[in-house]
Amino acid sequence: MTGTDAPERDALAPALLELLVQFSIALHKLRAYPPEHPMIRGAAEQLHARLSAQLEGRERLSVIVSRHELAVDGAASGEDNPVVRELAERLHRRQVAGLVFRPGMPADELLTALRALSVEPGRGEVSETVETLCEPGRWPHLEVIPLSFEVLELSRGRRGRGGGGVGTGGRGGGGEGGAGTGGRGGGAEGGGDDAGGAGDGTGAGGGHGDGDGGGDGKPGTGTGGGTTSDTRELWLLLSASAMGGLPQVTGEPPAAGEVATALDVAVRQHSLDASLRETLVRLGRALQEEQTEEARQLRTELQEMLGKLQDRTIEELLGLREEGAAKRRVLHEVTDALPVESALALVERAATSAQQSISTFLLRMLRKLAQQAGDGSAERLDDETEAAIRESLQELVDQWTLDNPNPPSHTRVLEMIASREDATAASAPVSSEEGLRLVRMALETGARGELVEEAVDLVLTERRLGELLDLLASHEPGDEAAEALLEYLRRPAILRRVLLEEPVEHEAAARLLDQVGDAAVEPLLDALTISEVQGTRQLVLSQLQRRGERVGPLVAQRLAAVPWYTQRNLLALLAGFEQLPPGLDARPMLAHAEPSVRYEALRVLLRQPAYRAEALHTALGDASDQVVRMALTSAAAEGLPRGSLSRLMILLSQQERDAELRAAGIRLLAQFDTPSVRDWLLERVTRRGGLFRRLRLQPRARDVVAALEVLATRWATDPRAAEALRLARESGDPVLKAAARS
Repeated sequence: MTGTDAPERDALAPALLELLVQFSIALHKLRAYPPEHPMIRGAAEQLHARLSAQLEGRERLSVIVSRHELAVDGAASGEDNPVVRELAERLHRRQVAGLVFRPGMPADELLTALRALSVEPGRGEVSETVETLCEPGRWPHLEVIPLSFEVLELSRGRRGRGGGGVGTGGRGGGGEGGAGTGGRGGGAEGGGDDAGGAGDGTGAGGGHGDGDGGGDGKPGTGTGGGTTSDTRELWLLLSASAMGGLPQVTGEPPAAGEVATALDVAVRQHSLDASLRETLVRLGRALQEEQTEEARQLRTELQEMLGKLQDRTIEELLGLREEGAAKRRVLHEVTDALPVESALALVERAATSAQQSISTFLLRMLRKLAQQAGDGSAERLDDETEAAIRESLQELVDQWTLDNPNPPSHTRVLEMIASREDATAASAPVSSEEGLRLVRMALETGARGELVEEAVDLVLTERRLGELLDLLASHEPGDEAAEALLEYLRRPAILRRVLLEEPVEHEAAARLLDQVGDAAVEPLLDALTISEVQGTRQLVLSQLQRRGERVGPLVAQRLAAVPWYTQRNLLALLAGFEQLPPGLDARPMLAHAEPSVRYEALRVLLRQPAYRAEALHTALGDASDQVVRMALTSAAAEGLPRGSLSRLMILLSQQERDAELRAAGIRLLAQFDTPSVRDWLLERVTRRGGLFRRLRLQPRARDVVAALEVLATRWATDPRAAEALRLARESGDPVLKAAARS
């Protein structure tokens, strides 16, 4: 894999993808309907059935959450499924990093958990903190893993947290499922001092520990052995931050290449953790102090990781889009903190990513370092040499005056994306009035940036988009601060929030969407796929219709991967366009189990000359009278292909069909001048009866009237048909008389 390639990942199995889609739908219905609405119970039961099927034969099913996608069994959902992406974003906002389902989960327990997960924090609703939501044992068959790094304790003298936590130094001990490293051996039920006495080992699992003392703790997992320092834990923390916030506390730590790839992906997804630079600095300083073999290996890993990062990742990680002094301050910090080998690699990559040539002085220094370090197996540089190289690096940084090639506004936007959503659930609530006040102040002073955008988020959360748009509209066109906020509101992620977080401000949302243009198409299609609210779906369809045929290709791309009710709406949307997108083929949807999907697919296909005959032939055999009626209407207006006559005759022989439907089909027989059709019509209108087996008319019925009309139109001069028409004209029934004169 090259430095610019995305990591290769296994595709999620279709059954697991369907499970995640149903999960998203269930959560959305909990937001859209009253608590006791039957739709909620139905969605939860469907999810329970799919979940139970997937748990059969498993000990657990783990779902890992990142900002925009989910992973199950090591396979990622990807970001191209809007329903699953919305679920990932919702869980991430809820500060959930993972879910672990276990067999035997009752439907009521699942519904209770769904209700807790569906409540969005910060909306004036009664919502639980992430700590109570993730409390161990809260649900017997579900474990909710919080989005935090508490499981990696970095302060000495603290106790390791249970459930996979790692406690370093002091007097820590492992709880159930956890481990305590150093100090005393693992204590019973959560750690502490036990009778095992002092030792440098790790008290972990099974009532034993490495070192002098043994704990009595319950089985769990431990790290280290001997005098493991902070360096390993900081490397784990750096890895966890890069890989989406779920620390790996068992097995081998991630390799340098894996961490570099995760960082590159995080930058592409605008989800780089804002604390990574601080963690990198702390790791560097710890590696400078420690002289163990493990520390030497970690220095090599760190240097390799930094060397594999893409240029864009280097810029984001070091904040190289800052201007002048701010950039130099960041580089000073990292060159002072990191081991010299890593600092050299990082500064070289930083200069390359910023398109700044490195001085020959630095190149000579790099060559000298390479000669001393060899293949990485040599001991670290002596203190004097290291100090000289570090001093030279600092001087080089001081003379680095290259201007940031990007506009300041772009830099602020990127910093905001990297750092937002990092607030903890315990943050103090702020009112929407305060948010509007901050926006007003920003507009008056021309301020822009993260704080202003956070104020806008607060206003959106409190459903005051209309007031915000009024405020922005009151400013003169060209006002840079107002334009910056409007640009923020036009982002796809913000538009999805506006359209999907119930209750939706439909009027205000329409005003915003009117200002966006075609950039709103993807969020609109996402909302149409996910939303269960009729008003929202009508708003979305109206907005898509107004954009016309130019959205057709995007609509067509979505058809195969969305639920049936969205397929129905998308097909209806396409059928309303004057021009259909090239390459559209809805024929497979004529076999869909849902009649309304077949109906809308037929509407589209009847407008395509290449597919019309085949579509008519298929539709005449459809089980839905609505689909058949549309086919008959089209055949009456534009003709029925002769190859479909046999299919029509089968339809007309089905007495269980609606009488009016069969009558409409009989009228189509006027298009075919064949004796077999004439004879079939005569059998429908006449019969022989009585003592002398005289020819008589059938009792009046819709199909009889329709058959007389066809005979009068097509075979009026035929002797056999003329006799039947005479009987009708001589009857006392005005309807039959009128049909015979047609």
